Amino acid sequence: SCPYGKGYHTIDLDLEICRRAFGITEGNVWSNVQQSIEQYGGWNIDASRILFVNGEIDPWAMLGVGFDHGSSSALPTIWVEGASHHFWTHEIKDSDGEGIKKAREAIYRQVVEWLDEG
Repeated sequence: SCPYGKGYHTIDLDLEICRRAFGITEGNVWSNVQQSIEQYGGWNIDASRILFVNGEIDPWAMLGVGFDHGSSSALPTIWVEGASHHFWTHEIKDSDGEGIKKAREAIYRQVVEWLDEG
C-alpha cells in the first residue's frame, strides 16, 4: 500500500511533515518550487528525451507534464491506470495490475528507441 495516493493527505499535511522531519519551512518549500520553475522552465521545458510517467491515483499526476500541459515526441508521457506514485518502479510482482505491466513495457520500448537513435 502506498501513502501517495489521491485523498490520503493535504498539502498542509505535507508541509507539516517537511517541517517536522527535515526542518524545512513552508516558505522554503515555495522558494524551492519557484527556483525549480525558473531553472527548468516550468511548463516550457527546453529539453528532450525525458519520459514523464504519471499514475492515475497519484496525487501529483494532475500537475505533471501531459495531464493538462501537453506532451511531444521529444517529451512523451505515459498515463498508468490504477497506479499510485511511482508504482511501476517497484519490484515486479505477479500481483501487478495490467496498467503497471503495460507502463513498464512502454518505458522499456521508449528507452530502447532513444538508445537506437544514438
